[in-house]
Amino acid sequence: MRSEWMKSTKTQLFVLLLFISLNAEIMSWFDDYILPILSIVNEGIASSIIFIALCIAVMVCWFNRFKHHYYVKPLLVLSSISISSVYWYYRLFTSNYVIITSDLFHIGFSDIFFGGVFLFGLISLLLDFIAIKEPATNEINEGIIPLLEDIPISRRDQDVLGFGDEVDSLYQRIVEHKTTSALSIGINARWGDGKSSFINLMEEKFLQNKDRFILIRFNPRYSTNNTIQSAFFENLYSVLSKYDARFEDSFNDYLKVIDVMADNKYLSALFHTSTLFNRENEKARINKAIMRLKKRIVIIIEDLDRLMADEIIEVLKLIDGNAAFNNLIFISAYDKNRINSLLETEDKSNTYSDKFFTWERHLPLRSSKLLLNYLIPNLVSGLTFKNEVLDEIKNSIMANSSFFTSYLKNLRDIKRYINLVKPSLNRIYKELIIRDFLLIELVRYKYPEEHRALYEQNAHKDNETNFERKITIDGLEEKYQSRDILKLLFPADGDSSYRSINSIGGFSIYFQEQIFECISNEHLTLMFDKGQDYRAIIKDILDNKGWNQLNGYLGSLNTLSFSNWDDVVRYIDIYIYLSAQYNERLYSTINVGILIEKKVSERLCKKFEISMDNYKSTIYHRLIGCNNEYPYEIVELQLWAYKKGEIRHELIFTENELLTILKNSLKDLVRINPGYTALHRNILRACISFIDPTSKKVILDSEACEMVLGAIKSQPESYLNDFVFLAGVSSSPDWNSITCDPFCRQIFGSKDNIKEFIFDTKFDTLLNIDRVRNFWSIYEMNNYEPIEFQDQGPVQEKIDANLVNERKLLNELLKIESEVNSIAISQDNIVNAYKVLKDALARLDSNTLYIKKNGDVRASIIKKRDELKLLRESEHLKITQEVLGKIQSYENFINEHLIC
Repeated sequence: MRSEWMKSTKTQLFVLLLFISLNAEIMSWFDDYILPILSIVNEGIASSIIFIALCIAVMVCWFNRFKHHYYVKPLLVLSSISISSVYWYYRLFTSNYVIITSDLFHIGFSDIFFGGVFLFGLISLLLDFIAIKEPATNEINEGIIPLLEDIPISRRDQDVLGFGDEVDSLYQRIVEHKTTSALSIGINARWGDGKSSFINLMEEKFLQNKDRFILIRFNPRYSTNNTIQSAFFENLYSVLSKYDARFEDSFNDYLKVIDVMADNKYLSALFHTSTLFNRENEKARINKAIMRLKKRIVIIIEDLDRLMADEIIEVLKLIDGNAAFNNLIFISAYDKNRINSLLETEDKSNTYSDKFFTWERHLPLRSSKLLLNYLIPNLVSGLTFKNEVLDEIKNSIMANSSFFTSYLKNLRDIKRYINLVKPSLNRIYKELIIRDFLLIELVRYKYPEEHRALYEQNAHKDNETNFERKITIDGLEEKYQSRDILKLLFPADGDSSYRSINSIGGFSIYFQEQIFECISNEHLTLMFDKGQDYRAIIKDILDNKGWNQLNGYLGSLNTLSFSNWDDVVRYIDIYIYLSAQYNERLYSTINVGILIEKKVSERLCKKFEISMDNYKSTIYHRLIGCNNEYPYEIVELQLWAYKKGEIRHELIFTENELLTILKNSLKDLVRINPGYTALHRNILRACISFIDPTSKKVILDSEACEMVLGAIKSQPESYLNDFVFLAGVSSSPDWNSITCDPFCRQIFGSKDNIKEFIFDTKFDTLLNIDRVRNFWSIYEMNNYEPIEFQDQGPVQEKIDANLVNERKLLNELLKIESEVNSIAISQDNIVNAYKVLKDALARLDSNTLYIKKNGDVRASIIKKRDELKLLRESEHLKITQEVLGKIQSYENFINEHLIC
């Protein structure tokens, strides 16, 4: 832009010089020819309005352009200012010209017109001046990731691949090459290996030695195949003519000899016509002129391997024939395989290009370390991540460097990979595993079709109905060239972590690069924001069916990686809340339980610089709980381990301290909720005082039992409502037992106390009291063992019916027992005794309440039978044969039914 302004300024100054020098003649011409025309202009109201409307339209048009920094060419800007300045000079400072004012604004059309022209030039000058002075900035708007331009380097200080020594070596060989004949040098390398960068460094080297070399760059891509040679010679002439005017005639004649000018009107006009001589003589004249320069001419031919086959042939003709002048050095960089494949040569040794290049240099391969050294800093630059995230990016690349060096062969690959990855990484890095994302992006860059196929074939697995909770892919050896990476990302055993690419809820993020169906980590991390209500956030997550994601996120956290102690405390609070409100016990017990291990606590105290007493106090009070959030399961698990001698790691709390925590939890619960609930029951059962090593019987803490007993007595209904229940889970509803609170005797102190409590008349109106009393009556008659039922209908229905029928059966048993026990054994009553005994046994057999009392009644019948048998067999018994027959029939019935 600066050079354009310099040229325009020179031109404008030259025009002004001519105007000043010929001022009298120019103004005389103006007076004779222009002024008469202006004098007859009719400046009425109508024409004024039309003129003003046109001016406004023009102003609006240019205003819209200037608003977008429209660029006006310098020559037009300077001309506008110069012409309008001349007008205003004659308008204001001379009396030779008078303006005929209009009827509308009392000013002339010319005043308005040239005023606008001057304003146009001034604004354009200001905008162009700002554009020139405005320095280039490397500042990047926040949130915008700049693309790495795939352009070659141009200076030695940009040489990240270390081509400098090779450039120096090749330059020195050229300098030491003393032959004056044309020299052609080929730089062979694959696309992207840095050929253009190498050429640019060579150019820089030649430009640093202008006293020895003249440098010319020629790109045949900008010409068609039938104008390549003419474009080349035009370029060559335009440079060499600066050194010697005789090149004009020499090139003119030479081009005609080789038929380059035949159809080129531009060159025909540029050069003068001269006599045609033979080719060798004309070439010799050019060689002689070039030798007079005392400099060697370096011609860099760009993009040779990007041409079509016929274009390549035209260039090779130049190098090896038409332009092979003395002291000319052709340098071209190309992919040799590409050129030979385009030319479709039958040269199996791939040496076709060797016929046209004197020297051919294979560009040295670069160390993979150099490529990684470029990849890592350029990938992380501009990313406003925390240091630990940046370190994770660097470590992921270094740990998997073999993949990166295998997939990214050169600097071009690396730049394109960075441009592919960086914007997405900046947007979603919080939502995924960085290593997995960097590797799957390698697949996307190298094998885009495989990347797409991988998603389309497996996306259906990424949903909550996938009960395997993992994503695996099969047939890697057959389907994918990227199987080396995919085997690492999708292990056969399906082992996954939170938001890894093979996890449910994570897979799609790596391909869609957005959060659609799952909950974002950003939303999940709000739980640790002090200004946020983590309870409300958890509720929102779970209302959106995000349990697995919430659980996975919390499970992925490591308290040792937290940045502050408050986050650890919030972590505990979250798990306690989940345990209390959503019955999440497994992970709460494990993850919070770990924090009371001594080794873990010592490391946390050291990291966050807090005392062990402070640490214990914080954990202690949160384990006690409050507001119906009591994490008793966490403490219960550790207390059980103490009682059973199964503690694997030393804890910060002793056995007694754990029991005290539970008792304090119970005390706080009783204080805020004096009734009896399932939570009272569960905390009580966690308050273990002793476990008998032989019988494994659990003895609860007596103080805890007293607290619960007080709660029961204050509000007995809730306790009695749940007092009777099924003893277990059965595969058949008809096979089960009915039992009661197993710790009731420890709570009440004795069975008699329980019975007294249950049958207290003040509870007569309580709901389900009949159920409890009926059960206890039967339970008592069963020696305080669960009441078993088999194939007598659904057992739960018996409970729901308050065991009324079972109580009738018990009453029947008791009646039978009373009748049997009241049988008098005597000679006069023997027949009646046998009859009563027979009837009692028949009624007992039909009684389906199979409890201990049933056996006791049967035992009483057997006892009476044996007593009667002794009497019957006695020598003193005198009975008739008829009576003896009746006794015998009764005895046979009894014996048969007792055997059954």
